[in-house]
Amino acid sequence: MPNTAVDRLGLILFARVTGYMDVNQVLRLSTRLDIRLSELGESGAHHTRLIDLTEAKVASPNTIAALGREIVDPRRRSLQAKRVAFFGASPLVALQINRLCMLKPDMALFADRRAAYSWLRSSDGGKAMSLTHFEPSRH
Repeated sequence: MPNTAVDRLGLILFARVTGYMDVNQVLRLSTRLDIRLSELGESGAHHTRLIDLTEAKVASPNTIAALGREIVDPRRRSLQAKRVAFFGASPLVALQINRLCMLKPDMALFADRRAAYSWLRSSDGGKAMSLTHFEPSRH
């Protein structure tokens, strides 16, 4: 199950995904992140998300579909962030995540944490690098 944390000062929800996730784990993660978001109170409406995928395994099509449904569901407060930055994905996980990033313009995948964090903190509102610029992490 993914680990989660909250940076109250920076208004960042952090999640680290490890191993293989199934549909039930996606739903539990969404619920856990909604609870974490409530810790930010009123300022949670301005939060961003940083998701570490360095230890994530390729997910089944059903799991990716469930994650996609969670991403576009307006009732899932935790996924309605100003921006969501994924980082550290293996090449196959990166393909799955890039497909999900097409669902919302405020989601992007980065090779490393520093680039992901910089994009979250930037004020230009620009879209992150495309898959053609993605360099998979070496894990």
